[in-house]
Amino acid sequence: IFDAALDSIYVKDLDGRYQFINPSGAAYLGLRVEEVLLKTDDEVFSPATAADIVRIDREVLEGGEPITYQPTRHDFGDNRSFLTTKYPFHDRFGKLAGLMGVSHDVTAWIRAQEAARHSDASFRRLVEASPDLVVVHEGGSVVYANPSAVQALGAQSMEELEGTHLLDLVRPTDREMLRMEETGEFSPVALMSTVQEVGLT
Repeated sequence: IFDAALDSIYVKDLDGRYQFINPSGAAYLGLRVEEVLLKTDDEVFSPATAADIVRIDREVLEGGEPITYQPTRHDFGDNRSFLTTKYPFHDRFGKLAGLMGVSHDVTAWIRAQEAARHSDASFRRLVEASPDLVVVHEGGSVVYANPSAVQALGAQSMEELEGTHLLDLVRPTDREMLRMEETGEFSPVALMSTVQEVGLT
């Protein structure tokens, strides 16, 4: 099972020497399994990465509790992120013998998150700069309005509009201009058209 796993799975003794590593774990290092066994992290990682690994290993062994963390490694040709959990490992007599680790490559997930944040930021900049009125609501209450909408609605800031019901943003006599649905909801397009025509005065 360990040999077929895509995650990196390994066991080290108290001296930090690899007693076991599965093929996926060795492949992440650009090595074969036999090239990793009995070596320490100083022999397979860069000095900075090895120092970080040894520090966490020491915390696991001295604390006697599992530790989960997410390091970013720079030793694999590009930056890769791993969700890593390390456990104290005991022999059959219950004596501490080393530690076992499982590292799951989450690089694709991290990069997808970063791309989504970048996309969200780009879209927000576009909306903020748009001359069109953009209002976002939940159940009819304003949760966001871009600067153009804030200005058109006669407000000083978005915070002034936040929580206001959309129907309260136009004259009572103009509310009939809004196309009402059977559910009691309204057409945002009709509302914006009304705001553009009559404003708040």
